[in-house]
Amino acid sequence: MGGSGLPFGLERAGGRLVSLAALAAVFLLTAGRLAGFPVTILIVSGHSMEPALEPLDLVVCVSTRLEGYGVGDIVYWRLSPIVGVIHRVTAVEQGYVVTKGDANPRPDPPVPRSRVAYKVVAVVPREAWLPPGLAGLAVYAWRGRVWRVLREAPGDLEAATLVVASFLTLLLALEFLVSVPLYPRPPEVALPQVQLRAIDHNATSGTIRAYYTVDHTSITGVRGCHLQALGLRDAWGCSAWLVGGYEVIARVPPGFYRELYLASNQSTSFFTLNLTLDLDHGRGVLRGSYPLAYTWRPLRVNATWERVVIVNPNPIPFNATVHVVAYNLSLSGPIIVAEYTRNITVGPGSALTVPLGHPAREARVIVRYPYRFAGGGVVEASFSLRNPVG
Repeated sequence: MGGSGLPFGLERAGGRLVSLAALAAVFLLTAGRLAGFPVTILIVSGHSMEPALEPLDLVVCVSTRLEGYGVGDIVYWRLSPIVGVIHRVTAVEQGYVVTKGDANPRPDPPVPRSRVAYKVVAVVPREAWLPPGLAGLAVYAWRGRVWRVLREAPGDLEAATLVVASFLTLLLALEFLVSVPLYPRPPEVALPQVQLRAIDHNATSGTIRAYYTVDHTSITGVRGCHLQALGLRDAWGCSAWLVGGYEVIARVPPGFYRELYLASNQSTSFFTLNLTLDLDHGRGVLRGSYPLAYTWRPLRVNATWERVVIVNPNPIPFNATVHVVAYNLSLSGPIIVAEYTRNITVGPGSALTVPLGHPAREARVIVRYPYRFAGGGVVEASFSLRNPVG
C-alpha cells in the first residue's frame, strides 16, 4: 500500500502541527508591528506610492532601531497603534521627519522621529505572491484532510471547527496586513486665488486699469505701485487705488511717458507695471508684474485755405513749426504777399488749429516737427493751397 508508512493519527497530528506552525509564523510576522518585532511584513493599500508600490504589494520591513534611514528611503510611521503610513522620506530635521507619497501632490505633515517604526528593505510584487498563494491554498484545501472530512462527513464538528478557525485566522492576518493604509490625502481646502482677468492701458488719460478674478479671498488695498522700462535707470512711483474690490486703477506720472519716448530706439516702447496688493486686510500680499507696450505715432496734419489742424495722438507734447508763404501769380512770377513762421506746441492727446487768413490767391504751408522714429528724426508735411474765392 502507498503512503508514508506512519500511523494515521501521527500523520494527522504532524500535518496539523506544520499547518499551525506556518499560520503562527505568518501571523507573528504580520502582527509583529504591533509588538515592535525587529522584522515585519506589511501589505500596501491605496495608490499614493505608485509606481514604486502598487496595491497588495508585500513589503518587508526592518525596525528603525536596527536599520537607519534617510531622505529617499521608504518608511512606515505610526498614525495609531494599528494604523500607519508607508511613504518616502523627503526631509529629516530637528527631530522631525517629512514624508510624501510618490503620487501625492503635497508632502505629509511632519511627524516626530519616534513614530517612524520601520524601514522598507524589500518589496514582493503582488504578481509574485498572490496567485501562487491562492493556488497553494486551493491545492491544500482540495488534498488535505480537512476537505476530505468535509466531503465524507459534513457533520463532523471537529472538521467544521478547524475550517472556521483557519478561515478566521486568515481573515485576521489579512486584517492586520491591510489595516496599514497609505496616508489618506487631506480633504481639499478651497485655496485663495487672485487672477488677472484683463488690463487696459489708456495712454491719453494716463491710466492703467487691472481687472481681477477673486476667489476665497478679497483685495482690500493697494500697498505699492511703480513702473519700470528698459533704458530707464530708475523705477517710477505711481499712485493706484482699489475700485469695487476687483479693479485697480494706476495713474501714470506725467513725466514717465516723456522719459520712455526719449529712451526708446523703436516706435514701440515696452514697460512694466508692478503692483503690490493687500489681501484680507493685510493677512496676505499679492505682487503682480504686468508687461505693457505703447506704440508712438506721428502727428496728423491737415491744411485748408483757412486753417491748419494738427492732431497729437501721443501722451507727450510735441513742438512744431508752421511756415506759411502766401503769394499771387503773375507773368513775371510769384509775388509774395505774406511770409511767416509760427512755433507751436501740441499737447498730449489733443488737436491744435492754426488760422491762416491772408489776402492772396496761392499759399504754401510747411509743418515740421521732430520725431525720433522718422528718417533724419524730423517729419515735414507740405501743402499747396489755392484761395477758393479766386
